[in-house]
Amino acid sequence: MESDISKIYPNEYFGYNKITVERPLRLSAKFTPEAIATLRFDKNIAEEMEWAYTHFGDDLYKDIKKYKDKIEAHLNKNEVKLKPADKTKLLSAEHWKRLLALMQAAQKIADKLGNKQFDDYNTFVPLLNKTIKELKLDIDAKGVKSITDAITWKNEDAERVIKKTEKDGTITFTKPTAICGTAKMCRLTKTYKNILNGKYCNTYLMLGLTKAKP
Repeated sequence: MESDISKIYPNEYFGYNKITVERPLRLSAKFTPEAIATLRFDKNIAEEMEWAYTHFGDDLYKDIKKYKDKIEAHLNKNEVKLKPADKTKLLSAEHWKRLLALMQAAQKIADKLGNKQFDDYNTFVPLLNKTIKELKLDIDAKGVKSITDAITWKNEDAERVIKKTEKDGTITFTKPTAICGTAKMCRLTKTYKNILNGKYCNTYLMLGLTKAKP
């Protein structure tokens, strides 16, 4: 019931608005021992492979079958549920050897390119492919992607990643979508919270606001 000290408003007076900001993807790349080491493990089962390697070391490449029961016991003890395909890879000597070969290939590329940081991904990729060719490394497209995923990171100071260049010279940049925050509309004061500029609605009825991440 309304009175002089209380008012009833429709629910739609308090609507949330989601703000999405699209920024061009900017990547830097650098070969480091830590980044290269991650290639030893399949990213989908990295934790399980790392556990196995920590306990059994390079013997896994020679005869992983003799450690099968111990690895499965570890999974059961810790209630780790793997997809059948992932479990097969975890217990496959061939999969381990394939990843080892990729890690070793990445190390050869690192020896050639050094520990320089590349802040223009558009020029780095051709250089990477050229180096792979010069070293006569047998790396397929999936392997190249695994390497670039391991050694790159988002960097706002890097050059924008070009997605496509048209014949007329028009450039399309890769744009990852990122949700920056949540805003709430205050119809009572006709004010809108602008997250990007940090402006807030000046009413006690504004509830549950979330600041945007930079």
